[in-house]
Amino acid sequence: ISFSHARAVVDSVQRHVLDNPTAAKLEQRVLPKAPERTVAELRRDLRRGVAVLDPREAETRHEDAAAERRVCVQPEDDGMAWLHAYLPAADAQAVWLALQAVADTLPDDDCRSADQRRADAFVTLCCSTDAVPQQHGRRPSVQVSVALSTLLGLDEQPGELDGYGPIPASLARRIAADPTGTWRRLVTDPQGR
Repeated sequence: ISFSHARAVVDSVQRHVLDNPTAAKLEQRVLPKAPERTVAELRRDLRRGVAVLDPREAETRHEDAAAERRVCVQPEDDGMAWLHAYLPAADAQAVWLALQAVADTLPDDDCRSADQRRADAFVTLCCSTDAVPQQHGRRPSVQVSVALSTLLGLDEQPGELDGYGPIPASLARRIAADPTGTWRRLVTDPQGR
């Protein structure tokens, strides 16, 4: 087996804190087929093996992990960010299938990749649902600060996305052009005060 296969076995044994006899049973169960399996398939075999060898512990670990479910945002460069969701597997699969279903309804006469279509479907689902609550008569809003000169296309100063930081001028202009947006004028001096 490859180093990646061996790493998957070690990770599984360590993550599940298996005692030596249980770890040996797990290895006996999965290693004979491991050379013909991809690393992803082997990881699935390992998860299945742990669930079979110690089902009560697997249930307890699942309950503990489900209590840790969350969604978080990780800012990245270039006006991008990761949105991570740690969910029970069935819920994650349901979200994935919903994204795929919406992506499949989007027009396919453009040059977007399948990943781009799913990302666009994700935004569509999250922003168009009636489940988004209104606060003080308004839905939650994205706030961006951008220089008037940048909005007019006279320069390319970065905008400032609240809660994220600097974003490219083109993205700030696109957000500002959203017809559902609300404009609030702030006048600043050359030092940004």
